[in-house]
Amino acid sequence: MQWRRASEIVAGLVLDGKLSPESVDRSILESPFDVAVGMAQDGGDESAMLDRVGIHALGVAHKAAAAARGDPYSYLEACEKAAVRARAGAALKPIVAKLERGDDVDVARAMSALAILQNGHRTFTPADKVEPTPLIYVKSYYPALDSFVGGYPFAGLTIVAGITGTGKTSFLIELAIRCATAGKPCAILTLEMTNGQIVYRMLEIDTRLTKKTRKLILLSDDVYDVDEVYAEASQLAAQHKLHFIGVDYADMLVGTKEQSEAVMGRVYNTLAVLAKKLRVPVILVAQYRRTDGKIPTIEDIRYSGRAEQAAAMILLLYNPGKVWHRSFMVEDNNPLVVIEGTAHIVVGKTRFKGPKQRSSIGGIRVFWKENGGRWGDAVGKDAWTDLTGKI
Repeated sequence: MQWRRASEIVAGLVLDGKLSPESVDRSILESPFDVAVGMAQDGGDESAMLDRVGIHALGVAHKAAAAARGDPYSYLEACEKAAVRARAGAALKPIVAKLERGDDVDVARAMSALAILQNGHRTFTPADKVEPTPLIYVKSYYPALDSFVGGYPFAGLTIVAGITGTGKTSFLIELAIRCATAGKPCAILTLEMTNGQIVYRMLEIDTRLTKKTRKLILLSDDVYDVDEVYAEASQLAAQHKLHFIGVDYADMLVGTKEQSEAVMGRVYNTLAVLAKKLRVPVILVAQYRRTDGKIPTIEDIRYSGRAEQAAAMILLLYNPGKVWHRSFMVEDNNPLVVIEGTAHIVVGKTRFKGPKQRSSIGGIRVFWKENGGRWGDAVGKDAWTDLTGKI
């Protein structure tokens, strides 16, 4: 049913007393029928509506209602759906015009317009209709994270940062391998490497990885900015029940010359919104500045203020033995002692404390295998080091 026709019928049903004015959200009606219903909600009669609505519109509404058959509320539902379609069309119209001209479009805005069709016009849901969600963390199947932090923040953005050569991509691949080995599908969207290079690294990290396990790791190297990541990830999530989505990496989502606090803030916020919309953890790989062997902090991430605002968890990979010669990294007062064959995952931020996370900031010592670049399990039961006030 067309929006205008549905608006005429609903307004007429209200005026004829077949629908309660309070049962109608006037915003779903086309003008001037929204005005008529609004005045009825305020207690006005038809004589008061004549000046603002006009005798012709009132007559059309009465005639449309008289011809309507069946449950009045079915027409109200039809009007709601028609209003949703009309709003989606209005939002898509300038996007379609740009596409027809061959201009660039904001994919995230297009996805948002399409989401209007999917989600309907209602923005608010009564609390009694909402299922309580006690879930804070989702199991990562990587024991070092699950034991101390609790896994990934549910429907949240996790930023994993490290300097060049510290094993950022290897860490993301390790998480994917652990996830797939547990029978859970996941996705990696890579801007830095090809799909073939990612698979090669997988087999370097775990030479026993089977085709059955690899089948659960979905790869895409055909994304070039944050809007394409948003669109591709949304499509993947619609087709597969993903356990997490990894993006490698933040700095390549925008050009070097385009990077600014506002632009990078949009990248972080868009991926945080993506995680919330899909109800899937999103893991974004990022770089931080060189710290000359010192323990990294959130402030070392580029545009750290925006990153900290958007992320539910921030992990900083501290693997100095992989990057610096030992003479440059040993410090007398370094609370994270560098031991060959180990590295640290520094927890810079968590929105909620994990089961064994005894402080808000700390380091998890894990095994590190130089051959193949594999991030291993936690070193012993007491692998957590409190870094509060020490960095």
